[in-house]
Amino acid sequence: MTAGNLTVSISAAPLFDDKGEFQGVVTVFRDVSRERELIDGIQRADRAKSAFLASISHEIRTPMNAILGFTQLLLRDSSLSAGQRQYLETIGRSSEHLQALIDDVLEMSKIEAGRVAAQPSTFDLRALVDDLTGMFRLRTEAKKLRFEVEVDDGCRTPW
Repeated sequence: MTAGNLTVSISAAPLFDDKGEFQGVVTVFRDVSRERELIDGIQRADRAKSAFLASISHEIRTPMNAILGFTQLLLRDSSLSAGQRQYLETIGRSSEHLQALIDDVLEMSKIEAGRVAAQPSTFDLRALVDDLTGMFRLRTEAKKLRFEVEVDDGCRTPW
């Protein structure tokens, strides 16, 4: 707290005697300077977080767009082996997934700030699981680990 600055909360209540006649007002002054400083600090941190997310989003999206673009160009090459094509497709899906994550983080930030309402949407859970399996399989194979995913196709429970 800076010297000379004082933030107070004032509460007042009427005071009555035993006969119910008004006698005056009880007034309580409470120093809330520290609470005000904390609230101001939280608001500054929230603004800084929003600015950071916007900045980092741009910084990640630019190279991610280049990765996606070059991946799409390479996939047009008819001389690719099946394995090379599979790796490029995994890179493309992974890049798209990262872009979606960035969008989700920014959307959550907007929702937190009260600037947007959440919009439920449908998606293909099986396709998501397949994409994640492909991404993890490359990493686990490189480390000589076994990675398995089991999906019960008979399960149709709505989420």
